[in-house]
Amino acid sequence: MVETPADVSPHATAHEDTDVNVRALNIFMICLVGSLLVTGVLVWWQYRLFEKQALANDPPPSPRADERAPATGPGLQINELSDGAAFQAKQQAELEKTAWVSKDEKLVRMPIERAMQQVAKNGLPKWPAPPVQQTPAAP
Repeated sequence: MVETPADVSPHATAHEDTDVNVRALNIFMICLVGSLLVTGVLVWWQYRLFEKQALANDPPPSPRADERAPATGPGLQINELSDGAAFQAKQQAELEKTAWVSKDEKLVRMPIERAMQQVAKNGLPKWPAPPVQQTPAAP
């Protein structure tokens, strides 16, 4: 508890004796809100004016603008994980199916396991034999 001397009168404290001037505060707030509204309206009007000037100064569109073809090439990649999984599945399907690469050259694409079995069974066709190294005679 705070002890106060008994001889201190209630009017001897160090504070203001009057309240805030509410009328002046209300006038200030009304002026502030009014100036904000006027500023907002002026900015909106100025924006509309500049927009009209910019549209008036724009060159006319090219008569061949509609003839332009859309840009070709890769698009934006939206989902890398699903795109990568789809690409990997497509590549795996290519590795696992049998198809003609060139009928004229009798070139066939086949699964790797099957190709290894064919090579182990039949050997490599038209493959040149490795060159035989001659060892030099010892002196």
